[in-house]
Amino acid sequence: MTSIKQTQLFPVEDDGRQDYTATFADNMSLPVHRWFRYTAGFSAAWVQELIQEEIKKGRSRVIDPFAGSGTVLLESDMAQVESIGIEAHPYIYRIAKTKICWNFPPELFRDAALSLLKKAQGKKITTVNYPKLLQSCYPLEILHRLDALKQTWLEIPQSAETKDFTWFLITCILRITSPVGTAQWQYILPNKSKSKVVDPFMAYEVKVYEMYADMRRLQSRITSGSLARVFQEDARAQTSIPDGWGDLVITSPPYANNYDYADATRLEMTFWGDIDNWGDLQTTVRQHLVRACTQHVSGMGSNAMELLAAPQLNPIRDELTNIFSRLEAERFNHGGNIG
Repeated sequence: MTSIKQTQLFPVEDDGRQDYTATFADNMSLPVHRWFRYTAGFSAAWVQELIQEEIKKGRSRVIDPFAGSGTVLLESDMAQVESIGIEAHPYIYRIAKTKICWNFPPELFRDAALSLLKKAQGKKITTVNYPKLLQSCYPLEILHRLDALKQTWLEIPQSAETKDFTWFLITCILRITSPVGTAQWQYILPNKSKSKVVDPFMAYEVKVYEMYADMRRLQSRITSGSLARVFQEDARAQTSIPDGWGDLVITSPPYANNYDYADATRLEMTFWGDIDNWGDLQTTVRQHLVRACTQHVSGMGSNAMELLAAPQLNPIRDELTNIFSRLEAERFNHGGNIG
């Protein structure tokens, strides 16, 4: 990278307007961004504005070392500049990877997705022994329909591309088909109920046509296709970005704010069988992430002090130690996880 620009997300001067640069809310009205609601994301409009400013300065290769669900990668595509993202969370990486394939043939996507739905509608599911979390989040009838989609996905032959898309479709509808409070960020709330619940088969079909429409819309506007790439790696030890490749870094890094990035996808990972319980998140996800919350550091024991003593942390050790101590104390004040 030839240069790195750090942009302040929260202006010091208050002009009376609320700052939405660090929120994902407005993205839900934008093509492709709206496919998956990831509240840890940030404003696509802010990213686009920044990229356009930097293009004027000759910068055309964007790096996001904490790519999340792909906001920077997608906006780089909108601006028709190259981009590379690094994402350590295996599930969120998969979300981003699918979204940057928006230039896949729309009709091929639509027909494959609807074919899976038709087969799932004719499948009979009789399972009753589901994981506790799923039983807490869904009535059995809804679980059977979601399971029918999943089992069909597992059984039918699909190309690698359409298999990614249909996995993505089923994953996207898991929250809106649950009648309980399945807040995207960050905890699942089985004791709260929602007034509006969508049937899984209907939700799936609606999502197919939403994605189909977005694909056609973008492909009619951006003839170059996607110039984005994303890799599942730890940004601190990545090997996929060539030396000297990028000239602009735009990112929203994980903050030491006690948000559990691993727990944000626990419902989805439980549904697909990637984890059996809350404790599995430690080995499946958390070990790959930057430590940002009490759940990430609770098992470190004396190793935490050794890490804090590293000479590389000299400039920020006091601040980091203070945050670590506060998070360590805060860990004992929170519970209620469903295993």
